[in-house]
Amino acid sequence: MTGFDYIYASSQQMIDLLSFSNIQGLGIVYLIVGMIFIIGMVWFIVPYIDTMLKSRKEANEALKKRQLMNKIVLQKNLEDIIAKELERGKK
Repeated sequence: MTGFDYIYASSQQMIDLLSFSNIQGLGIVYLIVGMIFIIGMVWFIVPYIDTMLKSRKEANEALKKRQLMNKIVLQKNLEDIIAKELERGKK
């Protein structure tokens, strides 16, 4: 003897377990779980997405600033090269 009593349920007992009244009783549980999910979305996930979008925007602004600085440096280098070539041409 192992201490376990196995009770075999008939198919009618299984159908009775899945009856509408039992499912209707679980409706409040589904409602509470749904509300917890919605509150979790509002308090945790939405602010995380907001901070992620802000950091991505800041990264894009920094990238644009870097690209603008590179353009300025390249333009200045080009002006210097042209000025040197013009000086050589005058000599």
